[in-house]
Amino acid sequence: MRRMFMAVLVLLGVGLTTGAAARVPGASYPTATTYGVVQELDFNRSEMIVSGTRYGVAVDVKVEIAGSYGAFTMLRPGMKIRYAYLVISPSEREIIEIREIPPNANMEEV
Repeated sequence: MRRMFMAVLVLLGVGLTTGAAARVPGASYPTATTYGVVQELDFNRSEMIVSGTRYGVAVDVKVEIAGSYGAFTMLRPGMKIRYAYLVISPSEREIIEIREIPPNANMEEV
């Protein structure tokens, strides 16, 4: 009985950690580009919410802030951005490029 209980716990643990799709190195994914406003940033998990949608952020993401090279950790909530992302699965997207849009610029015209 105890062995069966332990097996169930192990299976449950595996199921919890393997639920999300992961980017496969070298695989080809569709790419999309759009714009939005940064709402939340999670630097520890490499995630961000832009205009209501959660995205993963690539380790090698290219970031441009005020026309110069930047870093993911330099982003702040409220920033307008234009970004490119990979569609890894219907529920997982990973940002690969971010460019800040000047605060006084109209996003649709950039």
